[in-house]
Amino acid sequence: GPGLTVSTALAPIAWILLPVFAAGVAAASRRRSLVQGDAWPLVGLGAAIMQNCLFGGVVATQVVLSAGGLSADVEWGIWQLHTALFSLNAVSLAIIMASLSLAGVRSGLIRPWHATLGFVSAGVMTVVSVTTPLHMDGGPLGMLGLAGFLAWVVWLATYGVVLLRASKDTADVAREAPAVTRPVVVDA
Repeated sequence: GPGLTVSTALAPIAWILLPVFAAGVAAASRRRSLVQGDAWPLVGLGAAIMQNCLFGGVVATQVVLSAGGLSADVEWGIWQLHTALFSLNAVSLAIIMASLSLAGVRSGLIRPWHATLGFVSAGVMTVVSVTTPLHMDGGPLGMLGLAGFLAWVVWLATYGVVLLRASKDTADVAREAPAVTRPVVVDA
């Protein structure tokens, strides 16, 4: 249907934006970090790439299902694959939220409440992923997954605002900083 067409068309945009977001967090937290060797932002970037791969499977199964002409057994199997990929995708979101929350709070980029939201939601998403076989056909654990997803959206939007503010602050500092000149070295 039309919903599938829109979600399928928007998926590649999300696949571009999610790693860019994670790289933005890595850059912003690295600029602010006292410990330059902190690898948590890189873990988050890796998880963003992992999420893109898993969610690519979700979108691919939706495309196959929308094509029609499948037997009932094949359609059921593809729906099971879709549900499993969708649920297991939650672990990549959990890794993104946990690692980028840790990086952000350690560098002072985000506030403790924001990190706590990320950690709690990461825990919820991990539970949903680990219990995938128990809620393949619906149930209360699926609703827990919805709660975790909604927390992800709030966490992500809030982090986006933080990054926009951080980039503005960086631009303001760059404009106010005196120009640095390098000495000219002349070979004799």
